[in-house]
Amino acid sequence: MRYKLILVLLTISFQIKAQETEIVKINRTIDSIDYIINQKNEEIRLLVEKKNALSSLKNKILIDNQVGETYVCILGTCIYETPKQNKMLARLKGGDKVKLLETQDNLYKVFFNGITGWTLKTGFESDFEIQKKDAAAKQILIIKDKVEQEKILRGKQIEEERIANEKKIKQENRIAQTKRKNDLIIKYGQDIGLKIFDGLVWIGMTKSMLIDSRGRPKDINRTVGSWGVHEQWIYTGIYIYLENDIVTSWQD
Repeated sequence: MRYKLILVLLTISFQIKAQETEIVKINRTIDSIDYIINQKNEEIRLLVEKKNALSSLKNKILIDNQVGETYVCILGTCIYETPKQNKMLARLKGGDKVKLLETQDNLYKVFFNGITGWTLKTGFESDFEIQKKDAAAKQILIIKDKVEQEKILRGKQIEEERIANEKKIKQENRIAQTKRKNDLIIKYGQDIGLKIFDGLVWIGMTKSMLIDSRGRPKDINRTVGSWGVHEQWIYTGIYIYLENDIVTSWQD
């Protein structure tokens, strides 16, 4: 009886151990499956990303290769499945580009992001025309800027030329005045030469001195008598009187 009990207990113990071993195996299998699932989920995520990228690339290639001129949506509008506009396929916003496939009355048949459908003509402009306008506008701005720069440059050149010319004239005038002063001093002496150079008039100066001092008059009134020759030399703002080529008086 005692041996039978021991045998039963051993049998039960072996069964429990066997069950525990089986549970460990099951847990390991579950862990392996979870690991595989996680790996597959990551692979699926990467595949989805790759699919989306390929779809975008496909749409771009389709648009680029689609026959027809590119048009730009200026105002927001919709693309419909048929010309009757009974089912909307997509919404367009300003700046979206479509390929023009066909025209019908006031409608365009267009290709956009893998979709072919119909939309109203209003609110679209040819991409080629837009680029032409942009290029023309840029060219106008370039020309205007060039003209403005040339005007500024020419203005600077004119101003530089004016300043240089003024300096030249002043220099020439200084040289001429210095020469004239020296010539008058040589001709009349230091004191009288400087008076004449300053444009002074005095009683007793000769006709030659007066001409060197004030230049020739605008007009001369002459009277000849037994006493000699009386002259009135008329200058701007002054009348000078001479008797026999000698200054006798003047009147402002």
